Amino acid sequence: MYFAEHLPPDYIPFERLLICGNTLINCSVPLKMKGKPPFLVGKGPGPILWVWLSMPENKKIDKWLSLVQKNISTNRRIVVASAGESGVIITTIAAPLQPVLAATRDSEVQATIHTLDLRHIGLRVFGDQKGLVLGTNTLIGNTFENVDTMLSIDG
Repeated sequence: MYFAEHLPPDYIPFERLLICGNTLINCSVPLKMKGKPPFLVGKGPGPILWVWLSMPENKKIDKWLSLVQKNISTNRRIVVASAGESGVIITTIAAPLQPVLAATRDSEVQATIHTLDLRHIGLRVFGDQKGLVLGTNTLIGNTFENVDTMLSIDG
C-alpha cells in the first residue's frame, strides 16, 4: 500500500472513484508525482466529500505546497467555490474562474471527479468525462483495480 507518511491522517479513499472517464476500484491514490499525491478525494464524515490539493514548489518537484486541506483553502489564490454535502468545486482567483477540480460524492462507496485541471498549478494533468490527459498521454475507459495508485510519475 501507499506509504502512510505521505497521506493526510484523515484521508479515507473511496472504494470506487470515477476520474475523468476512468474507474479506480480499491485504489489508494489516483496519481503520485515523485511519491506525493497532488490531489486526493476522500470520505469525510457522513455525506461529506473531502479534497486535498498540493502543488510542487519548484520544477524539481521535491518540495510541495499545500493548497487545500479537507475542503479548506490554505492559499489565497485558491478558492473552494462550493463545498456542499455532496460535492466540491475548487477554482483559482484568475479570471475566468476555471475549475481546478470538481467532484461529487455519489454514494457511501463512490465519488466522481468530473473536472480536473492541474495546469493552473503547474502540472500538465487535466481532464473531464472525455478522458484524462497526463503529459502527452490520454487515459479513457480504463479500470484500475486493487492497485496502490492509478499512475505514478517519478521522473
